[in-house]
Amino acid sequence: MTWRQRANCRGLPASWWYSPAPVTPESMTNLRKARRLCLSCEVRAECLEDGMGEQYGIWGGLSPKQRIRIKRGRA
Repeated sequence: MTWRQRANCRGLPASWWYSPAPVTPESMTNLRKARRLCLSCEVRAECLEDGMGEQYGIWGGLSPKQRIRIKRGRA
């Protein structure tokens, strides 16, 4: 079983993790829901590691800006 199959987000709309432009109140609500789900996910570390190269979306509960800060800290 892969980490994606064990993730809290499996089966939920991908739009929760990707904010459209322009940002709407509904999309912000969905992003908050997504991040809360990530906080209690057993595969959060694996998700974050997979998402480190991604330019968009919430991965492992972190935004693109937060992931960039982590990558800079690793260098």
